[in-house]
Amino acid sequence: MVGFSIPLPFDEIDLGPVASMAPEALLTDPTPLADLPTGVRAAAALKYSRAGNSQTYDHIGLRLTAANQARGPVALQTLDGVRLERSRERKVEVSDPIAAILEEEQKLRHRLFDLPDDTGRFSYRVEGRLLQLQKVAERDTETWTFPLTAPLPLLQKQAVPSDAPRLFTQQYRIDVPGLFWLPLSTLIACGRFRRYQDWRTDVRPDTRPGHFYGFVSHRWLSPAQPDPEGAQAAFLAWQMFAHLCDAVRIARYRGLDQPRLRSLSLGFTVGISGSDLSESLLVNVLRPSLDEPLLATAWTEARGLQSLTEDKGVAAATADVGLARLQSVIADCPTLARLVDRIHIWYDYACMPQAPRTPDDDALFRQGLQSLPNPASRAHHRAARRNGGLLIAGMVHARGACRRRQGGFNGTAHWIGAKNGSRWEGRTLLCDAPRGSPAHRLARGA
Repeated sequence: MVGFSIPLPFDEIDLGPVASMAPEALLTDPTPLADLPTGVRAAAALKYSRAGNSQTYDHIGLRLTAANQARGPVALQTLDGVRLERSRERKVEVSDPIAAILEEEQKLRHRLFDLPDDTGRFSYRVEGRLLQLQKVAERDTETWTFPLTAPLPLLQKQAVPSDAPRLFTQQYRIDVPGLFWLPLSTLIACGRFRRYQDWRTDVRPDTRPGHFYGFVSHRWLSPAQPDPEGAQAAFLAWQMFAHLCDAVRIARYRGLDQPRLRSLSLGFTVGISGSDLSESLLVNVLRPSLDEPLLATAWTEARGLQSLTEDKGVAAATADVGLARLQSVIADCPTLARLVDRIHIWYDYACMPQAPRTPDDDALFRQGLQSLPNPASRAHHRAARRNGGLLIAGMVHARGACRRRQGGFNGTAHWIGAKNGSRWEGRTLLCDAPRGSPAHRLARGA
């Protein structure tokens, strides 16, 4: 356990009225800081940063920023600061119904089912999941729009199978000393991450075919616990569940055994498809465990939850810290519940012995450290970022995931992420600071 105290000499510093002020008030009006003696202002800022009712890194950073009038070239960015900034933005946003209608214009356009017979050479661009074609060397060009989800017959003929890879664990059982896996169903039942020692009988030491395994990582949000409020657990659980429901949707409309297609000429996936995570769940969980009747049952359950999962579970996670709502949802969906039982994650706090450790646990911890590079090096390394800003640790992304293969064969799916920008809307997995930002670098050194 890390202590929260600061050295005794700081007790002699009198913060005056600043001591009782909220950091939000100081950020709005820093005038009271001018009353502090010049020679102790830096020490006063440190004392104020530790005087709050929360000892998370983000709250300490927010209070330090509020009490420090000096600003470097790049301001310290914290999650609490981002929330405050976003709250201010919402207060000045103006609802414009005309602009909202214009944004829908593309979706309302009339579209051709196929290219006209007299077609020639075309230029193209892709906007989201829409393909825009224009005829080359014509004075009055017309733009023809086709959805990539229902591609042109020509593109469909040229497309090749491009399924998500089968995990190494589909063929081989992996039992590595010191490496344990946390079932997603256990996390949901508990509502938050617990220390390895508190549920050592619930984590599993080996892998099995027909199951999904992924690594999850984010910076610790406090010195004592990585996720003291349970928010990361809520985002992870809801978004994993939402992507599972999306995998069911894909299987229902594309076909359980039909592969994802990729256009060689465009370099994009065409036809019905989902995120890399949804596709991986389809390949590694749905296909080994469902037949057509069970898929129909799973789709009936998932279709009834679309209001909760259409944003990949972000809104539901925000309102469900503790996961009571998700527990209730899964209890009413037995087929989806059986699929959730096949999803496992590795999360260091939950899957490795934490301090203070007994001698036996310390030996197990060291075994885990030595073994960890093996599955991680054989992993798909995927980072997910949100559209417009806040990123995610993990599994999905509004603009697409970045994949880097390591090791030479398809191993465990390894998901690492961060979160960037200033907006909370979007597809987020774990709440974190922007990768490469000052807050991210500070967290890595904390």
